[in-house]
Amino acid sequence: MSAFLELPTEILYAIVLELVNGYNRKSLRCTCKGLSAVVEPILFSEIVLKTDSSALVRWSIPFCEALFEKDQRARALATYVRTLKVDSKVEYSSLFRKDDANQKLEILDAWRVIFPTALSKLVSLQSFRRVFFTGCWKMSRTGWIDDQVFEVISKLPSLFEFILAGEHLEVGYPGALRLDYLHNLRTLLIDARQFPDDGFEENIFRPLATAITNSPDLQTLQILTPYSRSKPLSFIDLFKSVLDTKRTPALKIKNLTVENLTMDVPALIIPHLQCLSSLDLRAGHTDVGNFWNALGTANVSLESLIVVCHNTDRTLLDYISHFPSTLQVLQLASTAATFRESDELADLFFDSVLPIFAESLRELSIRPSHEGRWCIGLHGNLATLSSCTNLESLFVCLNGDKIVDVVGDVVSRAHSLPRLKSLYLGTTFSHSNGMDYHKRMWKTLRETVENLQPTEAHIGTGLRILPFYSFTEIWRTWEDGSLSYVVNRRIKVVKRR
Repeated sequence: MSAFLELPTEILYAIVLELVNGYNRKSLRCTCKGLSAVVEPILFSEIVLKTDSSALVRWSIPFCEALFEKDQRARALATYVRTLKVDSKVEYSSLFRKDDANQKLEILDAWRVIFPTALSKLVSLQSFRRVFFTGCWKMSRTGWIDDQVFEVISKLPSLFEFILAGEHLEVGYPGALRLDYLHNLRTLLIDARQFPDDGFEENIFRPLATAITNSPDLQTLQILTPYSRSKPLSFIDLFKSVLDTKRTPALKIKNLTVENLTMDVPALIIPHLQCLSSLDLRAGHTDVGNFWNALGTANVSLESLIVVCHNTDRTLLDYISHFPSTLQVLQLASTAATFRESDELADLFFDSVLPIFAESLRELSIRPSHEGRWCIGLHGNLATLSSCTNLESLFVCLNGDKIVDVVGDVVSRAHSLPRLKSLYLGTTFSHSNGMDYHKRMWKTLRETVENLQPTEAHIGTGLRILPFYSFTEIWRTWEDGSLSYVVNRRIKVVKRR
């Protein structure tokens, strides 16, 4: 043990970081004072506080109380915390029982009193994350973020990241979120897709626009608005205050993610987007407007572009084609107004656009909404994919009636790409075909992959083929040493966007 402790501190930190499981870190911390001093700054760098009554009593409130101790250990604990995540959730099974309702309310009141003061002691806090779960607004403001909390956050000297998200929330807002208190952020992420639609604009969207104005060094901005908006908000409304102040210099946003906002923009906003390197635009049924033309006119060149759009037109492909060959990530999930227009755009993309990035692309995903020439098939687009020799991840869809004919060629060409490690195969989802059709296609695709015969040359490629959230690898049988593709359904594959 003494020899182990004599290792340089940097090496010990690296060893602790390899222990991803928190329980292993806790065990290592308990071995001796020397290792405790190494482990604690990492162990307490990210804290999760939950606000259901049992978690408040067992962990959240005691943690806050520990920050008020006057010894050196408490002062050190306050400086360790870099990321704080607060989860709010209502306990439906017990919240309405009369025998303990008063006790639970007392616990929640104690939490509301102690949390802002404890938060003020986290002088090294860099990231604050608030996540709401089902029904946490239904009873009262206890699950909401009090104005006092925002006042405290605005005074933390090291804070540069604020994240807000929620799932399946009830109708109604207890009041406006004082996002306008926030300032000097570099990362601002709002996932409000499942927030109530009624009241979103005045309670979150408008204060959010002020937070953007107050953050001249903002680099990463994510705004996902509620799914149910009957009248989508405008992207330009987020920047009204910025444009009105005539600030100089312009914002330098590098990473932008937007969903369910109309994207028609004036020329005045382009300087604030000039530094974009990553764009994730999920337009759904909202209007993209002149956004692609505006970016093209300003020569905004991206390294990562993700587009999920109901109607794709030529302006998107024209914009992409004018990039210098620096695009590394390209994900397209969209359709066109008509089947004919969709096929014409697909031919334009594979013939003229994709070859521009044959050497730069590392990740490519093409997910059309219906079958046609965007799908990989016998109409020549597979040859274009073969020229993308630096691809590491590829997601393509196949036409249902051509699966048996093309899968073998697709897999063979994928093995020939020297850097490719993941091949995702899928089919389109068009409501006109019906779910029964898609189930049959899924089954056909999986069985076709399993029936392929790999060669000895395929063994060393390390390629994983992933049809529908299971992955296929090459296995050699014990009996005769023959090779086959085997689907491993035990491994959960992260769903691709």
